[in-house]
Amino acid sequence: GNFGGLVQQMAEGSLFFALGITALACLLLGLGLPTVPAYLFIVLFVGPVIHNLGVDILLVHLFVLYFGVLSNVTPPVAIAAYAAAPIAGANPMATGFQAIKIAFVGFLIPFVMIYNPSLSLMVGFDWPSFIWIMARLPVAVWLIATGFIGCDSHSLSAGDRLLRATVAVVSLLDFPVLQIGGFAAGLGIIVFHRVKSRKSEIQYQGGKHDF
Repeated sequence: GNFGGLVQQMAEGSLFFALGITALACLLLGLGLPTVPAYLFIVLFVGPVIHNLGVDILLVHLFVLYFGVLSNVTPPVAIAAYAAAPIAGANPMATGFQAIKIAFVGFLIPFVMIYNPSLSLMVGFDWPSFIWIMARLPVAVWLIATGFIGCDSHSLSAGDRLLRATVAVVSLLDFPVLQIGGFAAGLGIIVFHRVKSRKSEIQYQGGKHDF
């Protein structure tokens, strides 16, 4: 009860901050507890707070469970990374940070689902909303994934990586104008990159034939 009240006070009626605090609590608890106990603790004490901010209770449970599972790849504990590292002969901590980079998109999906409940296929399902988020989400996922990894069809500069991540996040924000602008810019970035890569490949092949 005290924990839920603390979250409510810190969030001050803001759904986004309440979700952020809840996600952080799930990750921290998941470092020392298995997924199920961490999930039960958070959903019992913080679930009602998020539900009172207008989120369907099923989405609350999915949000908390999602972050409870993601705690398995969150350093410094990162149980999944510590289990995988010896198999690969790699450093466990380095493996954990690589896992964070690869799985970063996963940390955004629960937030996207809360603000786009049609994504759950169960709560408040609406075809136009579902089609719109399913159009934006693959573009955003691709931009964020390539931005964090630093490579698409060829290596990306630091500026390109930052631009991709920014555009992807903007396209997922809960503002229609930004969604449209971010989605259009994201498609433009992907198409431009593909065209540029194709031209470079043609020039490279032409240079080889000159010899």
